[in-house]
Amino acid sequence: MKPKTIGWLIGGVAAFVLLLASVYTVNQREQAVITRLGEIRYAQRTPGLHLKMPFVDQVHTFNKMMMESDPTQEDQIYTADKKILLVDNYAIWQIVDPIQYLQAFPGGETYAERRLSEVVFSALRQELGRHTQDDVVVTRRETVMDSVTAISDRAMRQTGVRVLDTRIKRADLPPENAQSVYGRMVAERQREATRYRSHGEREGNRIMSQADRDAQVLLARARQREQEVRGRGDSRAIETYAKAYQRDPAFFEFMRSMEAYESALDSQTVFLLSRQSPFLKEFMQRR
Repeated sequence: MKPKTIGWLIGGVAAFVLLLASVYTVNQREQAVITRLGEIRYAQRTPGLHLKMPFVDQVHTFNKMMMESDPTQEDQIYTADKKILLVDNYAIWQIVDPIQYLQAFPGGETYAERRLSEVVFSALRQELGRHTQDDVVVTRRETVMDSVTAISDRAMRQTGVRVLDTRIKRADLPPENAQSVYGRMVAERQREATRYRSHGEREGNRIMSQADRDAQVLLARARQREQEVRGRGDSRAIETYAKAYQRDPAFFEFMRSMEAYESALDSQTVFLLSRQSPFLKEFMQRR
C-alpha cells in the first residue's frame, strides 16, 4: 500500500474519531450537564444531536423522568401518643436542576437516593411525632403525608431534586408490642360488645313493656266497644220484644209460657201443682 494511501486512511480514521468525540446525543428522557476539565459549563435539556469540545468536554446524562425511591429497611418512629410504628415508605422524585444535582451528588444516583431517604425519614419522624397512631393509620394519613412531602421537597430543592410525593406502604407495630396491643383491642371490643348487648336488652325490655301497655289499652278499648255494642243490641232486642208484645200480647204470653215449659219440664223433673197454679194456665185453658 502506498504511503499516500496510508496517510489518507489514517487521516480519515482520525477525522472520524474527532467527529465522534465532538458530538453527543440527548434523548427524550434525558438531560445532560457538560463539564470541561472538571468545571461545569452548561446544562443541555433539549433532545437531539449536540456538539462539544472533543477530548476536553465530558457529558453527564441524567434521567429527567419521575423516579421511585423505595428503601428496603423499616424505620421505627414514635407517635404523639408514645406508640412505636415500624414504617415502610417510598418517595417519588425528579431531577429538575441537573447542575445542582451534579454538584450535590457527584457520586451518582445511589448517593441521591440515600440522601433522599434520610430527608424523608427526618420529615416522617417530625410529622408522625405530632400525631397519634390513629391519625397516622386511619383518620389523617393523607394530611400527614402531604406535610411530609412538602418538608422533604423544601429540603431537597437545593440539590436540584423535586419530591413529588411520599407515601407509607405499611405501618406495623413492633412484634414485642403487638400482643399487648391486640389484647387491649380484644378487651376494648369485648367492652363495646357488652355495652351494645346491655343497650339492646334495655331497648328490648322497653319495647316489650310498651307493646304490653299498648295491648292492654287495645283490649280495654275492645271490651268497652263490646259492651257498648252488646248494650245497644240488648236495648234493640228489648225494644223489638216490647213492640211485638204490644201487637199481640196473647201470642207473646203464649210463647213465653212455652219457653218456660221447655226449660222447666223434662223426664227427670217431678212437679206437684194444683189445678189453680198460674204455671199450668195454658194447659188448663186448652183441655
